[in-house]
Amino acid sequence: YELLSVGSSSIDTIDGRTSYGGSATNVAYNCANLGLKTALNSVFAEEQSSYEYERYLISMGITLFDFGSRLEQLPRFKVETNPNDNTKTINWMPNGYAEVYAHADPKSDYVRSSKIVHLATCEQSYALKVATMTSGEQLLSYNPGPWLHRKDSAYFFENIFLTSKFIFVNEQESESLKSAGFYRNLEDLSYNERQVFIITRGADSTLLIANNKVQEVPTIPTNLVDESGAGDAFCSAFLWCFENGFSFEDAVKYGNLLGSLVVEQYGCQLSVDAFEDFKKKTL
Repeated sequence: YELLSVGSSSIDTIDGRTSYGGSATNVAYNCANLGLKTALNSVFAEEQSSYEYERYLISMGITLFDFGSRLEQLPRFKVETNPNDNTKTINWMPNGYAEVYAHADPKSDYVRSSKIVHLATCEQSYALKVATMTSGEQLLSYNPGPWLHRKDSAYFFENIFLTSKFIFVNEQESESLKSAGFYRNLEDLSYNERQVFIITRGADSTLLIANNKVQEVPTIPTNLVDESGAGDAFCSAFLWCFENGFSFEDAVKYGNLLGSLVVEQYGCQLSVDAFEDFKKKTL
């Protein structure tokens, strides 16, 4: 496989609109539609919506590697916007998925048969197991997501970081790392020549830290509707660009572009036609 995405699947409800989601699954969906041979390692559930989601992903050409055991229900991610002040209430119902990951062991055959292994909002101990399975023949990509806000995050992040080629965090997550003492200044990260560290900052420019320097790459002006899935879209486009020989700066630029398309709609997953339009803009 060109990409194995490892982590969460979920059902999302954004202001009353229900759609498929989950960070790792969004990345798998995006990369498959961009043309990468893609596999997904995620936990699914004994409910109709989960089976329908799985069939949908398979129809996109994605190979599914599950855990053998299933949840009763997929995790639920719910966002409600207050129309009076535009504040958002976020409710995450994991439905036991972290416990399944914590007690599962990844299979070395599908980890080692993948060129890029992307860990996306993946339970920490499982992410560490996957990271230790990768060899010099795989590139490890890591987007820890909200796991960085746990008390034990520094230990897991440092150990996974040591073997990762690409690190994707948003501004809040980067501040969590800074508070945990992982770095003091961005320049501290720029001296690690083996890795590319990327900090997305919403509408502000994206920080690319690579090759001993820090660059700011402008974002794309958008008509913001729903920011869910923007980071997953960014990671997907970046990895697709890397696989197709783009420079890191261009990969960030087109990551910003795909992210800008996602936030102009409700839900995390674009239409198939939208990916074709995106690819035309990268030519």
